[in-house]
Amino acid sequence: MTALNLLKEFRTAEAEARHNQTKTLQKIIEVYGNQNNFRKAMPNIIINRPGCKDFQELYDFYSTFFTLPNESETFEGFTRALELNKDEYLIQLYGRFEETWIYLRSPIDNKIIAGINFSTYMLPEQIASRNNIGGTCHVIYLFVKVEYRSLGIARFLHSEAENYSLRFCDNKGPIWMICEQNAPELMTYEEYLHDNLNALIDQCERLKWWDNLGYKRLNFNYIQPPLNPEMDYCHNLTLNIRSEGQSEIPSEVIAEHLQRFFSIAVFKGRDANSDPVTNNQLEMLKNLGNVRLSGNEEYYAELKRTIYDKNILWQPTLKLFDN
Repeated sequence: MTALNLLKEFRTAEAEARHNQTKTLQKIIEVYGNQNNFRKAMPNIIINRPGCKDFQELYDFYSTFFTLPNESETFEGFTRALELNKDEYLIQLYGRFEETWIYLRSPIDNKIIAGINFSTYMLPEQIASRNNIGGTCHVIYLFVKVEYRSLGIARFLHSEAENYSLRFCDNKGPIWMICEQNAPELMTYEEYLHDNLNALIDQCERLKWWDNLGYKRLNFNYIQPPLNPEMDYCHNLTLNIRSEGQSEIPSEVIAEHLQRFFSIAVFKGRDANSDPVTNNQLEMLKNLGNVRLSGNEEYYAELKRTIYDKNILWQPTLKLFDN
C-alpha cells in the first residue's frame, strides 16, 4: 500500500472513530447521566496470577491493538511473566516485583473495553532511600477500545496502576512511572503511517497525550530486547519517565529498573546481562551519572507538521541522542 493510500485510509478510519465516539458518549449520557458515573459503574478487575478464566478473552482483545511483530507479546509470554510473580529465586535476586493487569468491562454490554499491563519493582533500599523513591512502575501496554476513547478511561487506568504500585511498595514513597513510546524521528514515513493506522491515533498526538500526563524522554538511545526468540531488537523507541519538573534523572535508578524489567518482563527470568546488547546498555547507564530529559507538546506538534510536510521525503535519523 502506498503512503498516499495509507494516509487516506487513516483519515477515513479516524473520521469513523470520531463518529463512533460521539454515538458512544450519547449512549453513556442517556444511561448514566455523565462520564464519571459510567466510569464508577465499571469494576476494576485485576490479574496477577496465571490461570485466570478471563485472560484468554483479555489477550484476544489486546491482540486487536498490538499487531506489529516487534511490539506484541504472545499469550505464552504473558502467562510466563505472571508465573514469575511467585518465583522465589527471582524475588531473592531482585526484590519484590509483580506483573499485573487491570481491565475494565462496559456495564452496558459486559464486553472488555480497556486494559493496562504494568510491572512494579521495589528497588534496593540504599538506592530507594538515596532517591526518595518507593519503587518503579513500567507501563507496558495501555489500550482502550476506539469508540470509548476521549472519555478519560486511559488516564483513569494509568492512575489505577500507579495506586496499585504504590500499595504494592507499602506506600514507602512516590512511584516513578516509566513507559516506552515510538520515536517518530526514527521511523520512515510509511512506518509512521502504518502505526497511525494500527493504533488509530497519530504518533505525535499520542506523544502529546503522554506529555500531558507529565512524561518526558530519557535522553539515551534506548534499545528494547526481543520479547521472544522470533523477534528482533527494537531501535525506534524512547524510554519515557513521568517527570515532576526535573531536568534530569539519576541513571542508577533507570539502570536498576531496566535490570529488572529486561530480566523479568522481557527475558522471563534470564539475566539481562547475558545479552550483550542489553548488557552494554545497562553498563552505559551505570556510568552515566544522570540522564537528561526532553520533549514537550510544542516539539511534538512541530515534529508532526514536519513529517506531514515532507511525507515521502521524510528521512529518519539513525539515533536521537549522543551518549
